[in-house]
Amino acid sequence: MIRIPKKWFASPPRSVPLALLCLWVTACLSLDYTPLESHPFYGSAHAEAESLRVPEPDPGPLSAGSAKRNITPPEGMPLAGYGARMSVGIHDPVFARALVLSNGRTEIAILSAELLAITDDLSRAVRERIQNETSIPPENILITATHTHSGPGSLAKRWWEKWAAGPFNPDYFEHTVRQMADAVAEAHGRLTPSTMTSFRLTADDRIRNRIRADGPKDPEVQVLSFRSTDGSQTAYLVNFSAHPTVLRSQNRLLSGDFPGFLSRALEEKR
Repeated sequence: MIRIPKKWFASPPRSVPLALLCLWVTACLSLDYTPLESHPFYGSAHAEAESLRVPEPDPGPLSAGSAKRNITPPEGMPLAGYGARMSVGIHDPVFARALVLSNGRTEIAILSAELLAITDDLSRAVRERIQNETSIPPENILITATHTHSGPGSLAKRWWEKWAAGPFNPDYFEHTVRQMADAVAEAHGRLTPSTMTSFRLTADDRIRNRIRADGPKDPEVQVLSFRSTDGSQTAYLVNFSAHPTVLRSQNRLLSGDFPGFLSRALEEKR
């Protein structure tokens, strides 16, 4: 804990007003909305990165596997997103979904959970369990959250994280770790020869810049589709920059928000 001498309140050092002034000036600086590609450093950094590129060997045949696990907590647990709120029910269940890819030499796992965020503690625990159950190297595991603001809380251990997620619940933490890791393990066990296609859509009427009405926005929906050659499974990897806050701060029902709805819709159609 940082202790401030009592005498500062009576006669603060000269450096204190100066520090506060510097802080105020820094906070008032305007945001730079210049596109990243237009900055001079971007071109030089990109050229340097390209010069370091090591030629990749010809990729082997693609295999893909997918799986999901239910991580819905009991009713009455905190919701994370607008500060801790107690849930009063379940609007729709929430899941962890895993996609594992392999070319015969390299294996990677992409794990997405319908949560507000992935804390360091959660990421570390899930990675350790995946390492114990699969051959996927830890550096090849991407763990991410859909960032739903109506998802489960009680998964954060640090006090500043609890402000948005509610009190830590060790039992639900262990349950979530197990379900997330098991999704990856099942997906790894379902690796099947597959094909991959990609496409892009535009959803300009579904997104806005909430800071500046005339500011930049990214309306593109990017999709990778993985389809097994025997027709046994199909998986989609979707990226869209909209904030999952369709259900606002007044909501008290657990939900994966629009990413959860999209996932269920794709699962029904595949």
